[in-house]
Amino acid sequence: MFQGPKGESVLGPPGQPGVPGSPGIPGYGRPGPVGMLYDYSKNTCPTVHSHHCCFPSLKLNLVALNQPHSGDMMGLDVADRMCYEQAKAMGLAPNYRAFISSNRQDLVHVVYPGFRETLPVTNLRGDVMFRNWRSIFSGDGGPINARIPIYSFDGRDVLADPFWPQKSIWHGSTSRGLRVVDKHCETWRAGHLSVMGQSSSLTSGQLLGQQTRSCSNEYIVLCIETHKNP
Repeated sequence: MFQGPKGESVLGPPGQPGVPGSPGIPGYGRPGPVGMLYDYSKNTCPTVHSHHCCFPSLKLNLVALNQPHSGDMMGLDVADRMCYEQAKAMGLAPNYRAFISSNRQDLVHVVYPGFRETLPVTNLRGDVMFRNWRSIFSGDGGPINARIPIYSFDGRDVLADPFWPQKSIWHGSTSRGLRVVDKHCETWRAGHLSVMGQSSSLTSGQLLGQQTRSCSNEYIVLCIETHKNP
C-alpha cells in the first residue's frame, strides 16, 4: 500500500508468489465403525440374533414361481424361462433358473461354480435358509426351518397361501441333487396321472425329500439365482 495523489491510500500491484512452505504434520482420521461380517459357517450374522442376511447383495435367492404347476411345464427350457421372466418383471436381476433336474441336467450343477460355496441361500426377504448352495446336497434331504417363509416372485408365502393347496415342490432329484432316471415327468412335459416325478413335501421339513408322485399334481416350482452380476 502506498500514498496516491491527495494522500489517498491505494493498493499496489500483486507481488510474485512466494516459495511454498513445508508440509505440515499429517493428520489422522477417526476410525470408522467395525463392519459386520457374515459368518458362512452359521445361518446368522455374528452380532445379529436373527436369520436375516447381513449384506443383501451377497446371497442367492430361492424363490417360487407365482403359480403352481403340474409336471407338464412344456420342458426345462420353458421352466427356466418362467423363472427368468418373473424375476425380471419384479425388477430383480434375471439370473434365475428352475430348481429341478431333468434328463440333461443335475440340479446340483445349476448354480455357477464360483457361487456354490461362497454365498448363503436365502428367501426373497433375505432370511438365510442354507449356508451355501452345496450344503443343500449333503444327502440329508436339505432340512429347512419351518419358521422361514418361502416367497413367490410376487411376494406371497407359498407355505401359507391357499393358492398353493399342495405344499410340495417338484425337483426330479436325489438328495444329492442328481437326476432321478424316469422321475422327471418325461422331461417336464407330462402331466398324466400315470407318469411319475420326484418331489418333496415341504411340510416334512425337507427341500429335497424323496417322494415319487403323479405328474398330474400341481406343485410349487422353485427358482434359484444362479450367480451375481459383477
